[in-house]
Amino acid sequence: MFFVANRKKAHLGCSAGSKHATRSALLPSPLTSLRLPIAISATLEAQNTSFVALANKIATLDTDFQRLKALYTQLWRAKTGSMRDPFSQLDRGSGGEFGVESLYGK
Repeated sequence: MFFVANRKKAHLGCSAGSKHATRSALLPSPLTSLRLPIAISATLEAQNTSFVALANKIATLDTDFQRLKALYTQLWRAKTGSMRDPFSQLDRGSGGEFGVESLYGK
């Protein structure tokens, strides 16, 4: 992926294993600089596709959750005779008489 810009300059006064010679002599190849934007673009498109798929799954889960919540509220109201919302923090009070525990009886 790298090519030597000036081979004579890279070998003058530098040993073969010198880090200084490697840094100054190696430059990115033209192919690497062309592939980088394409790779970034492909990665961003893949991320976008993943995020959209995840958002769709979350929306589906939220819809299912709202249906279950409405069904539970109906069942809870029929069982307890109360019209309060079993999911509301304000309606629960400190006695714990609202929520799942009240469905099982005491």
